[in-house]
Amino acid sequence: MNVDKPTRFIMARHGETVYNTEKRLQSPKDRLTDKGKSQIVELAKELTSFDINHFISSDETRTVESAEIISKIIGVPFVKDSLIREKGSGDFSDNFVKDIDWGQIKGDFFNKKIPNGESVNDVIKRARIFLDKLKYFNNEETVLIISHGSFIRIMFCLITGKNIEEILLNHELPNAKMIIISHSGEKWVIEKSDIIQK
Repeated sequence: MNVDKPTRFIMARHGETVYNTEKRLQSPKDRLTDKGKSQIVELAKELTSFDINHFISSDETRTVESAEIISKIIGVPFVKDSLIREKGSGDFSDNFVKDIDWGQIKGDFFNKKIPNGESVNDVIKRARIFLDKLKYFNNEETVLIISHGSFIRIMFCLITGKNIEEILLNHELPNAKMIIISHSGEKWVIEKSDIIQK
């Protein structure tokens, strides 16, 4: 009996950014550092070992910059998708983390929201929609996705059933690192995970 080969999804985080080094809350205008660009070049070299059929990037500047570098090296064009953006920092965007009064943000872990920003639950809703979209790619195809640390960790938890709060608070996906997941039928399998404990 023939068994269809699974669809493979490579989800990678953008390279190091200026705001990563300055410890500011992210905003769409944050850009890659020279180190971040070098990290992405190394990631792209690793990705040349995969036969990538589709390439999706978050539409924020740091992910688009990463995707442009990768696209030139692997020879696959990319499309942008706003569903896979990082959690919106709203009115706190661009501010130094140490200067923010977190006590003014009310609510539990999943529902507290920066003014004009997003809650964790808002990102979970986007991640669920994107996860459903992934099921429509053909068997045997490989899809590359360039996104953000929080979004990818939430996707990882939705797939594995791991505790989202615990993973977001105590683990991270370093810049230019990835998870590889495969999907067949209703089954998801984690092939590789670069998520580490903080």
